[in-house]
Amino acid sequence: MRRFATLFRLVSYGLALGACADAPVTQDQLDAAGALRGGQATFSVGVRAAPEPASVVQLELALSGDATASQNTSTVSGDGGQVVLHARAAGLTVPRPTWIRWIHGDQSFESQALLVGGDAWSELATLELAPHQVGPWIVEVLAEPSSPGEPAEVLVSREFSVS
Repeated sequence: MRRFATLFRLVSYGLALGACADAPVTQDQLDAAGALRGGQATFSVGVRAAPEPASVVQLELALSGDATASQNTSTVSGDGGQVVLHARAAGLTVPRPTWIRWIHGDQSFESQALLVGGDAWSELATLELAPHQVGPWIVEVLAEPSSPGEPAEVLVSREFSVS
């Protein structure tokens, strides 16, 4: 008799637990907005994106005073009022968010950009120049930080001068 009582308790506990875990949500458990009524546990399941396969990316930069990368130079005339940064990212399979940092003396200017892969040159960023911003400059392409508060990794850097 004792064995039967123990077996009965185990089976009833198992049925009760199984019913809780697999029971569908019924209409009486939902409020008017469709959310579970108070006292019910809620959770969500996130889907992780598949990691990208590793690849070698060759990143090249070109500077010019206008939208054509064919004028790649280390000295840009300030007469046009802008410096255009062009990039070519051979081997990059998906667009990658990046930051562009322009450094002139003790000032720096940052902006976001989208680096697109391929063998063709594409315009990555434009810096509008004031007449007094002549002299040496550095432009850096930075990786998007993997988490907030982390410093960004410099992918490539280039020195140039505005005359």
